Amino acid sequence: MPKYNKNQTSAALTLRNNLESQLDSYIEDQHCANETATAVISLLVDGQWWVAIKPICEALNVHYKHQAESIKEDVILGQLSRSQGMVAADGRLRNMTCLPEKYIYGWLFSIQSDSTGLIEYKKECYDILYDHFHGGIREKKISEKLDRTAQIEILNKKIEGKLSLDVDYIKVKELEAENIRIGKEIAMLEKEDQSIQLNMFREKYQEN
Repeated sequence: MPKYNKNQTSAALTLRNNLESQLDSYIEDQHCANETATAVISLLVDGQWWVAIKPICEALNVHYKHQAESIKEDVILGQLSRSQGMVAADGRLRNMTCLPEKYIYGWLFSIQSDSTGLIEYKKECYDILYDHFHGGIREKKISEKLDRTAQIEILNKKIEGKLSLDVDYIKVKELEAENIRIGKEIAMLEKEDQSIQLNMFREKYQEN
């Protein structure tokens, strides 16, 4: 299958590569089980990859003519399908019904088949789609929180800049700094006390 355009986003790149991997993996399994299965055929025309429907139908063991008719009747896919001259598996040039590559994965969801392999393929693709969009929502929330944190820091700096001339504010900051310093000193004293007690315990234990 053709690879990503460099202008696509990293999120779209991950989603498409995952879906593409599932399709290629399933078709490869079909090839192992069926020696007459043909490879996926694609053609690059004016920067757009077109993928032939018939080889995929044969690889997935579904009725090609029925799928071709379903595509023509589909409100979206019917407007996108096109006949392209391609070199078939037998080496001869043939006109094949094709779809733009980015619509192939969605088209596969519409195929009704009892094929165990195709059903498993659909399940895995559902998982991939969920992970993609769920991850996107999570990333958006994180991004929004990071933006808010940055805004808060900017506001704090502005406020501190204004308050830095206020005598009472300066005194408050000095007291806060002193309080932090005292807290650190207390922690050090407690640590020293624990060390003394531990040494005393060891000495008493050795005497016994």
